[in-house]
Amino acid sequence: MVFCDNVKKRYGSIEVLKGVSLAVKPGEIAAIIGASGAGKSTLLQILGTLDKPDSGTVRINNTDVFSLSKKELSAFRNKQIGFVFQSHQLLPEFSALENAILPGLIAGIPKKTAENRGLELLDYMGLADRINHPPNKLSGGEQQRVAIARALFHNPKVVFADEPTGNLDSHNAHQVQLLFEQLRKDLNQTFILVTHNQALANMADHVYTIKDGQV
Repeated sequence: MVFCDNVKKRYGSIEVLKGVSLAVKPGEIAAIIGASGAGKSTLLQILGTLDKPDSGTVRINNTDVFSLSKKELSAFRNKQIGFVFQSHQLLPEFSALENAILPGLIAGIPKKTAENRGLELLDYMGLADRINHPPNKLSGGEQQRVAIARALFHNPKVVFADEPTGNLDSHNAHQVQLLFEQLRKDLNQTFILVTHNQALANMADHVYTIKDGQV
């Protein structure tokens, strides 16, 4: 599903990644851990095609993603990849439903079709009664569930999550953990997580520790 081989990345004189290789199969949860500044988020951004490596190969669903044109890569990212971030990154002027369907609207899906998909996802997330609420009327845990619904809109091959429980209290962090486990069970969803949350790391099929730019 997700494979990278000998990925290297340098920023100026600092070599952040020194030849990272890993492989994650469909339906697996992988956790990337390590000290602050070790390169965890850099690796996640490269795996998620948000940044390019200086060298090395990244394949998602058997596609060599960095061989694609800029336009092709953007379309691939929208349809095949989901993202969940620590800060939720919901648009404050939009409702929960409007935030959840953004990937569909960007892809040109008719609004009614997108809304039906959004309603289905938000109902799964336990937010059927919150669809018209803007982010500032939602709790942190509810906001993160909206963000997860948005990430799942296109049934992506893989969801990348960067510290998905970092801004949540222990109760809501545990709820997100349970949700990831349920999504893996119900949808065979693949997740790659950067996390400091030991419970999230413990549920992973594979834990990759980055140290000195390598795993």
